[in-house]
Amino acid sequence: MAEESSLPHQIRTAERSVVFLRQEHLTLLHGLHLEILSLQKRCSELTTELKTMPQGKSQIELQEEEELLENRCQRVGSRLAERESTLAELQKELTQKGALVGALRANLKEKERHFLEELKAPQSLLQHPQR
Repeated sequence: MAEESSLPHQIRTAERSVVFLRQEHLTLLHGLHLEILSLQKRCSELTTELKTMPQGKSQIELQEEEELLENRCQRVGSRLAERESTLAELQKELTQKGALVGALRANLKEKERHFLEELKAPQSLLQHPQR
């Protein structure tokens, strides 16, 4: 009989354990459901954030862009050096031509002075004939 009274007791204990496990199972499922909802909300927020953010560039794209800019900078630097050299040559040529213009003006004034003197010379002979 002890076994018979023990058997209903064991059944009640097992039933209480099953009820407890079901409650724990429901609590766990509820917690997991809340966690899933929270993760879905965060995923939606991140997706929205990604859509609104400007497109970022990958590291490879940034390196390629940097190389292109460095090459362009070198080309522009070379062109600048060429133009500075050309400018220096043109300034030298301008200085030489300026000096030539000055010399030609001086020469022209000298010839003009000689010409005027030659023009005056016969007039003075006419005005003062030699005796």
